[in-house]
Amino acid sequence: MQTPRLLNLLCALVFSILTLSCGSSSRDPATAGASGSSGASGETGELRLRARGEAVINGVEAELRGSFERRSDRTRLDGELEDINFPAGSSISFCLVQGNRVIPLAVGIVRVEDQRKEAEFHIRTDDGQNPPDVKIGDVLRAHDGANGNVPDCSNPLLVTGTFVLDDGANSNSGNNSGSNSGSGSGSSGTDSSGSGSGVGSSGNSGSDSGDEFRLRVRGEAVISGVEAELRADFRRRPDRTRLDGELEDINLPSGTPISFCLVHGTNPVAVAVGTVHLEDQRMVAELSIRTDDGEQPPEVMAGDVLEARNGASGGAADCGKPLLVRGTFVPDN
Repeated sequence: MQTPRLLNLLCALVFSILTLSCGSSSRDPATAGASGSSGASGETGELRLRARGEAVINGVEAELRGSFERRSDRTRLDGELEDINFPAGSSISFCLVQGNRVIPLAVGIVRVEDQRKEAEFHIRTDDGQNPPDVKIGDVLRAHDGANGNVPDCSNPLLVTGTFVLDDGANSNSGNNSGSNSGSGSGSSGTDSSGSGSGVGSSGNSGSDSGDEFRLRVRGEAVISGVEAELRADFRRRPDRTRLDGELEDINLPSGTPISFCLVHGTNPVAVAVGTVHLEDQRMVAELSIRTDDGEQPPEVMAGDVLEARNGASGGAADCGKPLLVRGTFVPDN
């Protein structure tokens, strides 16, 4: 009988077909997943850059700071020239350099704010404006003077700063949002306590540029239906120590006191009281504690948390008031 022989041939044929099929479907591990899946997963599509520069102007060290934020619902370019030793009312031209292209941005007017002179600008889509698309390596410049309300980028250069990735802000993106449908107290945001990239276990690390130690903080929360932003920086160097902060776009009545508190471990420390006021069509509250103003800032470490709370007790900060927003200090690299 030929049945066994036919069965053997049939089995051999099936085995060959299966082997070829399995071999053709295999992929090199080095190329597996390469098509259509590159890039970080879970990206929010939000980009944040920052710029910083210093220069001695008329015997006083001035500081230029800029921030660029692009996300799906808005784009913002903000800048500030602080501690500028010019008369109040002086014009400052802010310009952006992209390669060989120089873009006039805005004119800021020097004014006195918390006993310091500063000039600032804001270009925001949520204010109906159109900020330029800023990229890493672009340079923010401040120039002395302007042509009326038009920035003049050919005027004498005062200070520059190069935009770099705001690593801490990008890693914290979306982690500090809260929500509040009522008015008055707002609601607490959630703190991302593990956000300090590059922070050592001792909680003592920061950016050390020469003899200067720098930390920064950022937090966001929705307060009475509007997204508010908390920003602050701590700087310590041999001749001075500074802790400056601002709660911006806060949807609370003008004159409302805001308690700023610093939390180290589980111990909240009352730092200062800021009063909500209208500035450049936005409601803000600020704090500034500086040794060069005869004050004594607290010692801040990476991992410490800055909180903004609704209200105060008389003229003193009260860390028991309702929490509005918080953020964690990280190294200012």
